[in-house]
Amino acid sequence: MLHIIRIIKFCFRTQTNNSDSQTIQQMNAIHNVHSLGRPFTHLVIITLVIVLTTIFVNLVSWQSTQSVSDRTNQLVKESLPQLKIINRLENNVNKQILQLYTYYSTLDANYWENFLSLQEAFQYEASKLMIGNLIFNYQQALFTSNEKLHQNAILFHREMQKNSSRNWDVLRTHLASAQSDTNHLIAALDVASDITREEAVAASKATLSEVLQLKNIQAGFSFSVILVAGILIIMLRGRLLDQQELYKRAYFDNLTGLPNRKQAEDDWASENKSSKPDCFLLIKLDHYHLIASTFGHTLADHAVMQTMSRLITAIQSVSSETSLYQFSSATWLLSIKNDTQNELAKTIAENILATTSGKSLRLDESELSVTCSIGIANFPEHGESIGELLRNADSALYESHKSGRNTFTIFHSRIKDKIDKLLAMESNLRNALHNDEFELYFQPKLDTVNGSSFSAEALIRWRKNGKILLPGEFIPVAERSNLIMDIGNWVIDEACYHIHRWRKNGYKSRKVAVNISPKHLLATDFVDTVLDALKRHQLPAHSLELEITEEAMADDPETIISRLQALQKIGVTISIDDFGTGYSSLSYIRALPVDTIKIDKSFISAMTNSSNDLAIVLMIIQLAKKLDLTVVAEGVETKRQQKILTRFKCDFRLTITDIQTRSVSFADQIRLNQLHCQ
Repeated sequence: MLHIIRIIKFCFRTQTNNSDSQTIQQMNAIHNVHSLGRPFTHLVIITLVIVLTTIFVNLVSWQSTQSVSDRTNQLVKESLPQLKIINRLENNVNKQILQLYTYYSTLDANYWENFLSLQEAFQYEASKLMIGNLIFNYQQALFTSNEKLHQNAILFHREMQKNSSRNWDVLRTHLASAQSDTNHLIAALDVASDITREEAVAASKATLSEVLQLKNIQAGFSFSVILVAGILIIMLRGRLLDQQELYKRAYFDNLTGLPNRKQAEDDWASENKSSKPDCFLLIKLDHYHLIASTFGHTLADHAVMQTMSRLITAIQSVSSETSLYQFSSATWLLSIKNDTQNELAKTIAENILATTSGKSLRLDESELSVTCSIGIANFPEHGESIGELLRNADSALYESHKSGRNTFTIFHSRIKDKIDKLLAMESNLRNALHNDEFELYFQPKLDTVNGSSFSAEALIRWRKNGKILLPGEFIPVAERSNLIMDIGNWVIDEACYHIHRWRKNGYKSRKVAVNISPKHLLATDFVDTVLDALKRHQLPAHSLELEITEEAMADDPETIISRLQALQKIGVTISIDDFGTGYSSLSYIRALPVDTIKIDKSFISAMTNSSNDLAIVLMIIQLAKKLDLTVVAEGVETKRQQKILTRFKCDFRLTITDIQTRSVSFADQIRLNQLHCQ
């Protein structure tokens, strides 16, 4: 035992950086192992015996487990088909009653033929259910209910064939009877499904219990092996860890095998000033996170590997005086020497862009076109430390993203000034809410026929140092910094406050539309925020309208649709802003719970000079009318535009001049509404 303690203490001894000392310690370790003598040999023999015994037990356990697994598979093969048949029968019954209802509503006899086909399919599936081994205790109820459904359907069909002399009360009676028979069928099938599942679960539990017992036997023998093996691993590996593997993990990327950022920093520190790289290129695979969320991380890794291969080809075809590092998951760092004028950097950047975008990537069975964006920083012009150079290269990369991606940008002082300005604006935005610097302006929606107004659109403004900032100047910053949720909550609450004041002064029919950011709409508490604002200001839901853009559907459309449906269900109206400019106008118009469409002002301003834009405006209005939606035209500036919209029967218009001098004070709001109600 003393020898074992000595070995364990040795193996946990702190390593030294001195190679000679390390060699001496390793030699001492070998000497200590040999000095154990016979006790150590006995330990090895005992360990081997335990290992062999455990292997034997594992084999026996594996055979038993395999037998149990076979029985489980057999049970699954018998139960699952029955469950699938029951599920198909339930779907069939639901489709049958749906055909009868559709037949009733459309008078189309083709749905009767569909019903008969489904009846035949039901009989076929039901016969397969009887052939199986399932003891179906509700057979009689199943066939009795199906026969009743069939008879009621025949009576219904006969009455439908009477055409103009048909009795609608009789038809509804037959439909109700058919619905009752359907419910009985589904109830019987549900019971059968439950019985089958319970039998399968009971058999599975019994099988799992046997498996657990076998595992306990195996675990008992395995524990002794793990204990001894742990001691052996400590004794034999201890100070003999693979230093090269540790170095590789610390200084190289696990996926690509390229040296990582830490290696780049160490390389920079180890070189003298004259031999340091003249230029750094930060290269990023565009839309990597979108690729990962769409195709999964495994295929995203393949995209990274293929892109890296193209980068190496593009770089080596221009210069060999470069070093490529894996900066992050989809970002690479390229250092270039002997390039004081940026000529080599520009050539390499152009070659990278041409190589990466010139050919699609193959991901599984999909073809994916990818691009890269590049930021460039020079030493010592843009920084004398690697941290400063990387920060400025990243700023240049960000500028490439803003320019549309698939391009490169060389860092310059204006980029830093712009970033500093954005950071300052973000900081000011954080204080704006606390300092009450935001204001709401209200632009009335005017009836295109008589010019009256019963609703308005809330427009946020930022009063900063005596100047009025428009949303386009600060909303993008709020979006990037996630301040948009706080600002959006303030706008909703402020709009509800003014609606409450108007209603308190007798203007009860007023409605206000509020623009909602896609990011705000995806917030988990968005629906609760709207409901709380309405409740806090004692407002009916129909007094508030939420405006979204078509681009809001780009991210998680299912969540957005469900939240809008929840709000529309309680009375909040939904409007699509800037309609016609997005990519999904027609693909989502059916799915979205929409009440109003706002035609983008670009079409309105151009329709008097362009027959194409005029046709688009007419088409949008006609489409909205067909879908029973309200239409609002944005940016109406001239009488001629107003006359065209009146002729096209557009419901409301928003005139640019109506908000130029509007104050957010309560008195001005009341005067504004009085003016448009006269």
